[in-house]
Order: sequence, then structure tokens, then C-alpha cells
Amino acid sequence: GGFSACAEATTFGQIEDFDAFINQLRTIRPNPQTTAYSVIPTESCTTDVVCTLDAKQCADGSFVSRVPPSCEFAACPATR
Repeated sequence: GGFSACAEATTFGQIEDFDAFINQLRTIRPNPQTTAYSVIPTESCTTDVVCTLDAKQCADGSFVSRVPPSCEFAACPATR
């Protein structure tokens, strides 16, 4: 199982509202032993590419998921 979601800035009234939403998402601190969670900006939620839901554990204990269209793992927080 797994969960994936995408939110485009165009669904919000103003870009400031979207930025506030993204900042709020980034405050979530999941349990690194049970939950993989990442916030990755994207230009569009529309994609024909579906990546596997596996995750990579980063040096800081957080996890990153694969990002379409290449399905490479997202950068770990310490390397961004």
C-alpha cells in the first residue's frame, strides 16, 4: 500500500496561499520508522508516468520517494 498526492498552485486562489500550504506541509514530522514522506515541487500534476512507491532512507533518518518522470529518488534534505 501507499499514498501519493499532488497539488498544483493553479487550484488555489493566490500563489501566496499555495506557498503557505506547502510551508505547512513541510512542518509535518512523520515517524521515520513507519512513514515515508516528502514534499517535492512539480510544475504539473498531470503525468503519464507512475513510479513505484518504494522509498530511500536519508542520512538524517527521513525518507524520500521516487519522482516522475525519471522515477529517480528525490534528493535527501541534507543534499538539497
